[in-house]
Amino acid sequence: MADDPTFAGEDIFVYEYPSPKLASAYNVNELAEDMRLTLAGPLSAHRRVIFLAHSMGGLVVRQYLIKYRESAEQVELMYFYSTPTTGSPMATLTSIFSRNPQLGDLRPMKSDEYLGNLQRDWLASAKLRDLPSFCAYETLPLISTRVVEQESASNLCNRPLDPINANHIDIVKPASREDKPYRTFAAAYASLASPAARRDALRADIQNMKQLIDMREPQPQSQSKEPIFCDSMKFSLVLANPEASKTAILINSIGVEAATVDPAQVPADAQCKVDRFASHPHGIVERNTYMMQVEEAGVKGKLLMDSATSVSVQSQNILTAGTKTRAISLRPGEEPVGLDFYLQSTAKRPQQITFTISYDQGGEKKLKTQRILLWK
Repeated sequence: MADDPTFAGEDIFVYEYPSPKLASAYNVNELAEDMRLTLAGPLSAHRRVIFLAHSMGGLVVRQYLIKYRESAEQVELMYFYSTPTTGSPMATLTSIFSRNPQLGDLRPMKSDEYLGNLQRDWLASAKLRDLPSFCAYETLPLISTRVVEQESASNLCNRPLDPINANHIDIVKPASREDKPYRTFAAAYASLASPAARRDALRADIQNMKQLIDMREPQPQSQSKEPIFCDSMKFSLVLANPEASKTAILINSIGVEAATVDPAQVPADAQCKVDRFASHPHGIVERNTYMMQVEEAGVKGKLLMDSATSVSVQSQNILTAGTKTRAISLRPGEEPVGLDFYLQSTAKRPQQITFTISYDQGGEKKLKTQRILLWK
């Protein structure tokens, strides 16, 4: 995949976990936490995420999203190869000889055991139920039996099923890009997540990010090499409806969120050293200019009406100014709309700032922007 032009521009991360045949190991719930810790940087640094999972890895993905449902906002699609969502008869036999708790989690589903709880928790969330879930199942036996039957591999999936003429191991070992196991995922990607498939969607880009106070030392970076802005910054949020789109977009709300950054994402020696005598550049106030204060308790803001007048806005929806709420309409191919932001932090811990945009384009949808890191 890393060399395939189909996935050009995509970052690829691999999560592996120990699954010994006889020894003890993490159970599925613990593996979800281990995956969270392992992929904390990549998952928080990307606006859109695709999960590609094999066998028990699919259960780990589902368990992670059940526990951390806010992450579901980033997920564009999931593809599961032979995931035993309702269990595998083989796990019942092998669990007799092994201390590995993973095998107990994979026994055929019963209402009072792990897989029964997972199914109920997944179906209880409309957001999780609606996530595009593609599934492939094996048609050949491993030694003498199929490890995961179709009814188990297809459970909780909501897209067409792909039968793969391979056993449980070979189903994820394509010989080439032309091999069916590879082509099935490539086709799912092309249908929903490729640049061509997204050409009709709202575009929201953060542009021209600038540090407003001079630095006495180089700008610090997160563990994933993102710049950490110190004290105050300026940028533009640009909203566009691509020319290829066939429908207008009505943006109903734009929410601004701040969350404390996991200390593991910031190097221990990172510091913000700024020149306190530098001035904040302001200049002429344009339309759609916001001043936002980032505090430990949340975000406060105001919309600048002119050089002498401002009105408070709600962080849940900055399009609500005072008692008036407006919407932004974008016709296909129309000029983008730019909102200018001045952000200043009083929080003593680094904060990640994200914008959640709710819009109507043939139905209610949400889009979350890339995050910004800000630190006093």
